[in-house]
Amino acid sequence: MSQDDAGVVGSSSVAENDRSKAQRIVDSNNEDKISYLPEGVLGKILSLLVTKDAIRTSVLSKRWIYNWTLIDKIDLDDTLLYSKIAVYSQNRSNTVNTHFVNLVNRILRHVNSSIQSCHLKLSLDNSYHLNSWIIAILEKRVQNLRIRAAAIYFVLYPCSLFDCNTLVELILDIDCTVKVPMFNCLPKLQLLRLYGITFDCSSSSTKLKEFVLSLPVLKVFASRQCLWYNVTIDAPLLESFYLEFFNNGPSYATPTCPLGVVRVCTSGVAKFFYRGHLLEGIVVFDPPLVHNASTDLLIETCQKEDVQDTATHVCVLLSQIKEVECLKLAFRKVYFLLWALLKSFWTRCVIAFYI
Repeated sequence: MSQDDAGVVGSSSVAENDRSKAQRIVDSNNEDKISYLPEGVLGKILSLLVTKDAIRTSVLSKRWIYNWTLIDKIDLDDTLLYSKIAVYSQNRSNTVNTHFVNLVNRILRHVNSSIQSCHLKLSLDNSYHLNSWIIAILEKRVQNLRIRAAAIYFVLYPCSLFDCNTLVELILDIDCTVKVPMFNCLPKLQLLRLYGITFDCSSSSTKLKEFVLSLPVLKVFASRQCLWYNVTIDAPLLESFYLEFFNNGPSYATPTCPLGVVRVCTSGVAKFFYRGHLLEGIVVFDPPLVHNASTDLLIETCQKEDVQDTATHVCVLLSQIKEVECLKLAFRKVYFLLWALLKSFWTRCVIAFYI
């Protein structure tokens, strides 16, 4: 064999080896590596999917039948199902409703023993399952719970909802009554948003009681159209306080929960916002806010004869806020605004008027 022939054979052999190596790489890339990932990693990957899509991976192979139970995030919305069957019969709607209820029950029964977040958006038909679902969710040591539900004359019973030691964020947007004990503590809660909830702490022995929310690390509190009787919010680290309330008449209050006082035990609120009708003593800061950065008051009056009383309530509220840096006031009547301002005094204030 000549030197040239040897070179050709050598080159051919090298090329063959390269092709073989490349083929081995392709074969290795076709291996099912994801199935052999650690359960923690696999659960995080599946949690990035929509919950129903994560469950659908159970049909991929026998190895994947129960992998979806490793997810640590649950996000379910039954309103999407009903929007798709609007043109179908009532029987079809009932079938879908039953399927959704069974789906939620299956998820809460089999999913990981510890979940990071759970978001539920429910129509009226499924809101009445919330009592049992919330109990099951709290057993999973959830950290972030968000529930938005359409409910009428609905009573939420799980007292453990406001006595949970794992919740970090809690958002409830439910037009319902919540049964609570006199003392409630959420030791890890940092954000609390409540919408349309009536708190009832009555019992067979006494009809009206003051109840306490102990929130040692809470930073953000927001309440919109909530009813309670003399609640104390003990939140020493509170930074933002938002309260919105419109008095829709005497019928708005209930025998077990009339309009009461919100006592806020904190001294570090940087942002205070109030919008709606300001009733007598509805908000009390204990101790008064000092060096408050921002205060927004958007005040409504129910009737003409309520103007002077409302102005008095504004003065009482503002007397609890010392050395505010930015104060924004919004009133219906010019003379109402002037009367309130002449009664109060602030140092280092920047005031913006909206009439």
